[in-house]
Amino acid sequence: MGEQKRRPTSVDVARLAGVAQSTVSYVINNRTDGNVRVSEETRQRVMKAVADLGYYPSAAGRNLRAQRTHTIALMMFNYTLENLIAEPFLSGVMSGLVEYLVEQEYYLLILPVLKGADRSVESFLHSNRADGVVISDPALSADARAMLKTAPLPVVFVDGQICDDPLDFPNVNGRGHIGSRLMTEFLLAKGHTRIAHIRGTLSTPSGNSRQAGYLEVMRERGLYQPELIVEGAWFKEGGFKAAERLFSLPEPPTAIYAANDQMAIGAIEAAHAHGLRVPQDIAIAGYDDIPVAADVAPSLTTVRFPFRMIGRQAGEMVVNLAADRDFDPASLPPIPVEIVERESA
Repeated sequence: MGEQKRRPTSVDVARLAGVAQSTVSYVINNRTDGNVRVSEETRQRVMKAVADLGYYPSAAGRNLRAQRTHTIALMMFNYTLENLIAEPFLSGVMSGLVEYLVEQEYYLLILPVLKGADRSVESFLHSNRADGVVISDPALSADARAMLKTAPLPVVFVDGQICDDPLDFPNVNGRGHIGSRLMTEFLLAKGHTRIAHIRGTLSTPSGNSRQAGYLEVMRERGLYQPELIVEGAWFKEGGFKAAERLFSLPEPPTAIYAANDQMAIGAIEAAHAHGLRVPQDIAIAGYDDIPVAADVAPSLTTVRFPFRMIGRQAGEMVVNLAADRDFDPASLPPIPVEIVERESA
């Protein structure tokens, strides 16, 4: 087996071009530090040597000199890579984030952070291994919140604030409050007055904002009934159990609005198990418009939550903040929300 060919270096380029190594650096990086002049003839000679040798500069070296890594970290607290594949929200957001970063010639570093690993987060934030961080899960410990507040690089949240002060971190706002209002008003317009809500966990901003929109409308109309709100914990099984509780009420609801599609699909299955027709006996609606929402029977009426667009905007926000800490995230357009009317309501 022949000896592996050594990769050419800037020293080799300088030797072949007959110039100093610093001149090669000036030409390759297109900079002169403001006080060095490189003639066109010299530049051409250096570039010819680069081509002849097949030299390309080290990305790590360029990043070190520029104090930039062109890498964005996606931190997933309390998630695993299996969640990333199975969870429509995470996979959709990551698709949009990757799409934007590739366009900007950035890399994505995925960091699942397991429970109790906050110290490793602090170490990473000060390691100069990324230009910015996107957080996909807002249910964080107080220690993690404090570390993120003092991070030397921009931190952007996806659809939620973890702190009481909404200005703590830049945030791609999924506008769950507005989407929830729209869906509640949609069901009211269909003639329903006894509308139940299967909520997500209130420890998450999405759970809070989506319940808040529902509550606001029901209270405005004088229709709020506390027994019509039950928790489904975001999963289909939780939606099934929550719907069973609602069906057991002395006066069951005529419509159910679930805070995500998975819980709504569970509610549809519970309705069928109780011999109820959807939407003739009970209307059921969800939130997110995940891919299977159009394929269930009956197809699911829902609020479209554009995961990919949210991921793209998270990328745009963090890349701009990495380049300019004075960048105003509010200058980006709001995420659109809309009702997708199908058969279930």
